[in-house]
Amino acid sequence: MNTTFVQQNQSDRLLLFFHGWGMDPGIFQHWEQPGFDVLVAWDYRQLTALPPLSRYREIRLLAWSLGVWVAAVT
Repeated sequence: MNTTFVQQNQSDRLLLFFHGWGMDPGIFQHWEQPGFDVLVAWDYRQLTALPPLSRYREIRLLAWSLGVWVAAVT
């Protein structure tokens, strides 16, 4: 699994999005979510741990397609 911060403003809130099969972070290239850092997970050929997220006081999880399953098992 790859992860990429597409928006990192040192916020204490995180939007964590698990993409569906065959997607990459490019879809979020120009997307902004005020007040949040945005972390995208993608490419699930090898499931690995997420980066440390303990600094966030709030994490909102979104998942699409295969990302729903990956979010459940990660």
